[in-house]
Amino acid sequence: MRRYNYESVDKPLSDYYKEIASRTKWNRENAPTIVFAIGTARTGTTASLNVFRGSIVEDAEGKLHDIPVAYQHFKAGLRHAMLGWGENPDWSFQIPEVPLFYMKDTIGPYTDKESRYNPLKVFEEMGYPMDKIFPVFFYRDPLDSFASWIDKWSSILPRETLVENFITASNTLRDIKRDLEAKGIPHGTFLYETIRDNRPSDSAEALFDQINQTIAQRERKKLIATENTTENWDKLDQKDWHPDQPKAYEIPRIDKCVHHDAKTKTSWEFKVKTPEKLAEMITPDEVKRLEEAGIPQIYDKFRLDAQRTLRLSVAESISFRGIKEVFAKKSAEGQRIQTKR
Repeated sequence: MRRYNYESVDKPLSDYYKEIASRTKWNRENAPTIVFAIGTARTGTTASLNVFRGSIVEDAEGKLHDIPVAYQHFKAGLRHAMLGWGENPDWSFQIPEVPLFYMKDTIGPYTDKESRYNPLKVFEEMGYPMDKIFPVFFYRDPLDSFASWIDKWSSILPRETLVENFITASNTLRDIKRDLEAKGIPHGTFLYETIRDNRPSDSAEALFDQINQTIAQRERKKLIATENTTENWDKLDQKDWHPDQPKAYEIPRIDKCVHHDAKTKTSWEFKVKTPEKLAEMITPDEVKRLEEAGIPQIYDKFRLDAQRTLRLSVAESISFRGIKEVFAKKSAEGQRIQTKR
């Protein structure tokens, strides 16, 4: 296994938030409305860039505007900060002056700090008006998501690290959401499985309606779906995909694996992993650890919130039951089940 150095400067996350905030430029006289997607890694946040980039926003005067999107630029800043800004001492990020801006950021997977990272703290350090931000929380069936972590990153990170970071990241996402709920801050919830159980176009409309209930009321701006919202993504401009981040994270083999589908597919679609496939990727010990950590309960809370706020049906997860049935069948048939890989 090839080893990479992902963290060399030992500072608290609060220091990193201040550093990223000081390097982020924005117009304090005319701060744009920001829809900010936050999810654990591999929950569909990257594909959501196309959903918003393929849509438009109508302003108070009835004019239509494209929606620019940003791929985890705060996270790129965090990664530079964790390595002491050595590769790019002049790193900065400019929030554009537009009616509505869509940003996405993810929690995990490389380090414990990335798994405890709260990107909304960067906005707080910037002094950005929080009523101009509408957070949307993304989550996904945990075994599906964790299998993706194993598939993409187990060649460069120990599995034990990945499972613990996955648990930490899931708890972090839940805690950020709980904090917003306690403060009464409007936000949305979206599960990847929403587009499994409903038409993608209906899912997008439901999410837009949830966002519009806040931004249309406050600022008379309205998100509108177009023919490119969930289809015809090959017609969308693909430039400026990557932020400036340290070279340790620019691993062509990994990047192609992680983001090739999101860059090239032409529509919003759901890809399912069968219990048999999950059992090839995840060990019984890892399933047990995730269950003991309460990950199924975290997922179900997100599922119920998404179902209630989107007013769409999202079926209960059966992945934990399904994978254990596969393990039991293999054991009964005398097949060897690896507890470690």
